[in-house]
Amino acid sequence: RSHTVSGWEEKVKLLRARGLTGFLVRNLEGYGWLCRQGYGKACVLDASMYTWNESALKFWEKEGVLRNTAPLELHEKELSHRSNGRSEMVVYGYLPLMVSAQCVLKNTEGCRKRNDLVWLRDRYQKEFPVQCCCSFCYNVIYNSLPLGLLEEAPQVEALGMQSIRLSFTIETEKETGDILKDFIGRYRYRRKVAGGSFTKGHFKRGVE
Repeated sequence: RSHTVSGWEEKVKLLRARGLTGFLVRNLEGYGWLCRQGYGKACVLDASMYTWNESALKFWEKEGVLRNTAPLELHEKELSHRSNGRSEMVVYGYLPLMVSAQCVLKNTEGCRKRNDLVWLRDRYQKEFPVQCCCSFCYNVIYNSLPLGLLEEAPQVEALGMQSIRLSFTIETEKETGDILKDFIGRYRYRRKVAGGSFTKGHFKRGVE
C-alpha cells in the first residue's frame, strides 16, 4: 500500500504551516515515515506502540518522542509499577477489536467509497460498529461497549499520568457533550456522576 503515501509529504508540510504541532503514531511504519520527514520529535505514541516496560520507555525517551500512551492491556497494578510521568491514558472510548483489510461492506453489498459506518451482530445479539476507511481500503471493528473509567477516577489519578484522553469515534454531538460533562465533572471537580454503560477493559483484570 505504499501508493497511499504518495503526496503526503506536501500535505504534512501544509498542515504544519497551518499550526499542526504533533502526530499520534500507531505503528512503527508510520513512525519511520515521520522520522524520514524530520518529524520524529513531534510524535505521540498511541497505545498500540510497545511501552510495557522500563526498557521500552527508555528507548522511546532517547528517540525524543513527545509522550506515549499507556498500554490498554495493563491492569491497574501493572500500571502502578510503570513510569507514567510522560504518559497519556485512555479513560473513555470505543476500543478497536480488529483492523482488517477485508472490508465488511465490500464483501457483502459492494464498495460504496463513502467511509460508511456499519454494524456487525454476533450470536448474542451484541452489535459491533465497523468504520469503513475507504481512502486506504480497510475496516476498524470496535467493541460493542466503550471503555469508561468514570468511577475509577481516584485510581487513575493515583497512577501519575501526564494526561488522560477521551477518544471519540461514533458518538453524536449530544453524546459527546454529555460524556465530556460527566468526565470533567468526575475528574476535575470530583463530582459523583451517573455514568453510563461501559466496559472497564483490562483495568481490573489484565491480560492472561
